[in-house]
Amino acid sequence: MILINIISISVYFFLGHNCPISKSSTPEINRIYNHYSKNNNCMNDVKFFGIFPNPDSDSTSINNFKKTNKIQFVCLIDTNQYYTKKYNATTLPQIIIVDNAHNIQYSGKIDDLYYDLGKRNQGNYEKIAFNKIDSILSKLKIQVKYIKPIGCIIEKIK
Repeated sequence: MILINIISISVYFFLGHNCPISKSSTPEINRIYNHYSKNNNCMNDVKFFGIFPNPDSDSTSINNFKKTNKIQFVCLIDTNQYYTKKYNATTLPQIIIVDNAHNIQYSGKIDDLYYDLGKRNQGNYEKIAFNKIDSILSKLKIQVKYIKPIGCIIEKIK
């Protein structure tokens, strides 16, 4: 009998419909989604979710964000901040990659398009999320599990 070890991960993108850095990150987010959704095979399973945690998020604003930015994966309203608290998300945009045992394998920046608030890197930039997902799917140990994200702060509910 041959046992196949399927690697299953969930990728959560914490986004804000009114956050400029979330909006400018969507081309990279779409590249990530398109790459891994097309390259899923019997050896790995990558699921994607958009999470909108701010209290002013509603289905209309999220659907408009998805349509405008061509987001193709499931997006969830998290105004009760269940996922935000569960994965300790702080910033929009922020990626959190979770393994099938619900352990956080990486949390933080999607890429280094921004090096500070309002300050974009010019030219090539590091594709942090691609590197982290590739490492996890290749069964490599993630050395740096957190890189502080740059963006809009998530409005915490009481």
